[in-house]
Amino acid sequence: MTNKLVIPVESPICKINISGFSMDNFKTFDPKGYTILCRLGETCDGVHYFPATSKIVLDSNQQSQLLYSFQNELIPNIAKDLGISQEAGIETSVEFFSDKVVVVQPTGLQGKVYNIMRTVQNYVPMVHTSEVVSVLKTTGITGTKIVTQAPLTFVGATYIGALFFGYCGSVAGNNPVGSIFNFTSFALSRPMRGVEITLNGLILRPISNIVGVPLILNGTQEMLSGKGLSIEEYTKIGVAFERLNNSTAFKKIKKVYKAIRDKD
Repeated sequence: MTNKLVIPVESPICKINISGFSMDNFKTFDPKGYTILCRLGETCDGVHYFPATSKIVLDSNQQSQLLYSFQNELIPNIAKDLGISQEAGIETSVEFFSDKVVVVQPTGLQGKVYNIMRTVQNYVPMVHTSEVVSVLKTTGITGTKIVTQAPLTFVGATYIGALFFGYCGSVAGNNPVGSIFNFTSFALSRPMRGVEITLNGLILRPISNIVGVPLILNGTQEMLSGKGLSIEEYTKIGVAFERLNNSTAFKKIKKVYKAIRDKD
């Protein structure tokens, strides 16, 4: 008996992991999409495609590689494979990606920082709200002043509710009941989304764009849309990280760290 959610095993296609389809089935189902995905897999390692949600997830170290290679490698190869002109290859690619959501999943150092931020965002509301509720039940305090005097507790409590109804929406599936649950999750996530927009816009995003690591809050977006950062969100962070990673000082730090690890 286990309480872990079992994720369907993905079937590899070239260098793409496709969830829910075998290679032959997907090739038969969508031959043009199969060709584009294979070429995308050659351009960027660590690409995951989820047909049920039309989502493509890139590892963070592949995002800039994709942007650089799209025009020079990906489009010409797609056109060659399909036996069409490069202009037609562009149109075919645009048509394929038009209904797809492409996101970046931070990995490595960026992934560790991103996961720390996500853990803090999910852990703090749960612990703080639990403590406040126990105090309220002990003291017998009631009324709307609980909300007005401690608005951040309200944000945490509604965020927990949003997670619960998001879970119920996934269990219910694509039907009217599931839609009600998902809408309730969306509505309850708005207070936390407001906090995210404020903190990200004023403090966290400018710092992230300088230091090159995703010090941003993204809990409500992941709750509603799944894992990953949008390409637009990650682009400036990725550029800053590459600049930092290629700096002389950072290279020296990595050499020192590697020497210390080798001794251990």
